[in-house]
Amino acid sequence: MKAIILKEGLKSWPNELDQFIRNSRLHSFSGGPKMVEVVEIEIDEAMIPSIAVKLSTYLLPKKYYCHFVDPNKLIVVFPMCLCLVSRENVAEAERCKTIGRMFEIPDRQMQFEKMFETDHPDAE
Repeated sequence: MKAIILKEGLKSWPNELDQFIRNSRLHSFSGGPKMVEVVEIEIDEAMIPSIAVKLSTYLLPKKYYCHFVDPNKLIVVFPMCLCLVSRENVAEAERCKTIGRMFEIPDRQMQFEKMFETDHPDAE
C-alpha cells in the first residue's frame, strides 16, 4: 500500500521508514514559492496498522495529515487518530473531513474522494 507523507508535517522523520521509501520529491503546492518534500513509501498491508499509528505520533499537532491508499480504501492519518475512507463512500469521506477540521486542515486539502486517482488534488 502506498503512503504519501509531507516531511515538513512531521516532528521528525521515523528512520525505520527509510527502507520503504519509493520516491522523494520537492513540490510547490498551488504554485506557491514554498517547496515541501513529499515522500512516497510502499508498505506491505500487514504492516499498515503499526506504521499508521507510529506516524500519528510523529505528526505535528495541527494542519497536517498523511495517507495510505490502494484502489479500494484510503487510510488518513491525523495526529493520534486514524480514519478509513472506502472508495465512493461519501459519508466516510465527510466524517474524515470533520475530523480533519479539528486539526485546522482546510477543506481544499481534504479532497479524500479524489485521492484514489490523484495523490493531492489540491496541488493542481
